[in-house]
Amino acid sequence: MQAWMENREGWIARFRKTEYTAAFEEYRENCRFSIEKLNEEYLRSGSEACLRETADALIQRVQEEVGAAARLGSGILRDCSYVIVCYLIPSIRMMKLPCSEPLERNILEAWNQAYPKRILRGGSYEQILSGFPKGSILSHLFTRRQ
Repeated sequence: MQAWMENREGWIARFRKTEYTAAFEEYRENCRFSIEKLNEEYLRSGSEACLRETADALIQRVQEEVGAAARLGSGILRDCSYVIVCYLIPSIRMMKLPCSEPLERNILEAWNQAYPKRILRGGSYEQILSGFPKGSILSHLFTRRQ
């Protein structure tokens, strides 16, 4: 899980039409081992508990970073949400492992519970890539509640 949020600024900087495909492949490869290990644990246990724990730990890490930087007015929360929606969730979906759907669901549920004013939805790599010309896909993946 550590690799999932590393180099957050680098992934955000490469979120452009000309760089996203290469960045996505690199990100997915960086995360592959940990997601495969999580899948093994999921299959071995026959329970989503390990997926919930992983999702909760991920969001707790985000909350700690946001809390530590809150007084600086940083964009850490926004950056973390972009990495989750534009890189992590599509990577999990593309791997098509038995844990993929429940892991995605658990991550989004944990995020949406922690940040009810910044609701996230999952999307695929193809959806995000197709949204570049119109710039519209992100509005469907991120919802701000008042």
